[in-house]
Amino acid sequence: LLFVALGSMAVGFGDDWIKMVKKRHEGLTPWQKIIGQAIVCIGFACYCYFHPEAGSKVIVPFVNVEWDLGLFYIPLLALTVLGASFQLQVNNFLMRSTISGLQQDADVITNLAAAYGADGSLTSQSFLLNLDVVSRVTDADMLICDSNGTILLCSDALMGCDHNGVVFNREYIRKVIANEGDTATGIIKGLYTEERYIVAEPIIENGVQGVVIVSAPTAAVTQMMNRISNIFLTASAFVVMIAVLAVSAFARRESRPMRDMARTANAFAHGNLEARVKIEDDCSEEMEELALAFNNMASSLQKSEYQRQEFVANVSHELKTPMTTIAGYIDGILDGTIPPQRHSY
Repeated sequence: LLFVALGSMAVGFGDDWIKMVKKRHEGLTPWQKIIGQAIVCIGFACYCYFHPEAGSKVIVPFVNVEWDLGLFYIPLLALTVLGASFQLQVNNFLMRSTISGLQQDADVITNLAAAYGADGSLTSQSFLLNLDVVSRVTDADMLICDSNGTILLCSDALMGCDHNGVVFNREYIRKVIANEGDTATGIIKGLYTEERYIVAEPIIENGVQGVVIVSAPTAAVTQMMNRISNIFLTASAFVVMIAVLAVSAFARRESRPMRDMARTANAFAHGNLEARVKIEDDCSEEMEELALAFNNMASSLQKSEYQRQEFVANVSHELKTPMTTIAGYIDGILDGTIPPQRHSY
């Protein structure tokens, strides 16, 4: 994990270095960032694969089953880490983009409110029209409070919203005025029930006249992240499936000579001394050498077996005549054909 963190930091440092030193506002391109993250993830996966305490075994949760993935462990782990890193970066990007948009909206509304508030015409038809247009274009909710936190205008219903007159959190209003702005994420109690990104800026024109609060639900970013996650998971599942099929086909093709050799060895062990391993043109050099060695061994064993059989046949032939003579002599002794005086012959 430290390796992944340092690698990600190196990619980020390279991006910042290009922006600052090379004076390129964009920094690294998205593809360069993805390639950099991929290199880091593959390096991490290789480290885990060759580390003796990690290896290529994966424990399936809840069933306590170990699955040895072999070399397939490297791309799977790299994809997993890369996907988690990618989702985190996309989530941060979407959050920063949303907050940046809210800050721009808050700047626009603050400038409008400061301009109209200087004349005391925050409730003028022109200002309400501008506020309505900005709210509809940006799809954000806007509140304008006085310096005490009382809501004066709400974009939900500019001509008379239930939020009008509600007193906002005064401690937060004082914080916004003191810091000349604030950015937060949370629930605006008493106004909205869902979690929101919140940007607040004070209206300053001849002193603080109020505070503009612009907010947007975090659910939009969450939904977009869910869609991206579904796309990534679907693509990852497809890639993993293709990889599994490819690896399985490759492993089956590479292990075919070994299976042939096993069948040949089994046949040889059961007495088929003519069994030999067939050497095909698509065999690897190593498998070809192994098959030749096996065939040479089989030929040597076959020759030894033939020599043994020939030796047994010769010995049997040489022993047959004297054994027959001895058997006939014993039969003659037993039936009295040979007289007793010749029994000791």
